[in-house]
Amino acid sequence: MKNFFTNCLLTLLFIVLLALSMSICFLSFIVNRPYSLTNKGNYTIERQTLTLELKYYVSQKFDQNYGQRVDSIETEIETQFVRKMFEICLNELQNKKRLISGAIAFGDEELKQRARLLKLSSCPEFI
Repeated sequence: MKNFFTNCLLTLLFIVLLALSMSICFLSFIVNRPYSLTNKGNYTIERQTLTLELKYYVSQKFDQNYGQRVDSIETEIETQFVRKMFEICLNELQNKKRLISGAIAFGDEELKQRARLLKLSSCPEFI
């Protein structure tokens, strides 16, 4: 019985250490990102992704440290951008539907027409 508890305790300790190690690696990646979407701090050199031509900023040692990973970093930047734009688009669509539903509920034809004509500025790429 004593061996069982010892093994369980060691296994639990191993799992905690593994989780802690993984979270530290993840946090260090977030804190020490190889790029920034704004010109701030050490990220002063402007670059542009190839496909969507999005601006991003890197440090002076970017090519030295990440030269082999530029393609994957740019893919990550573009993926984040597309996800964010899609989220914004969905929010705009939900707001438009709410306005239309509210106008219908109150019987306000003018408000319903204005809601239907509401432009979805973040959605052209997705609709």
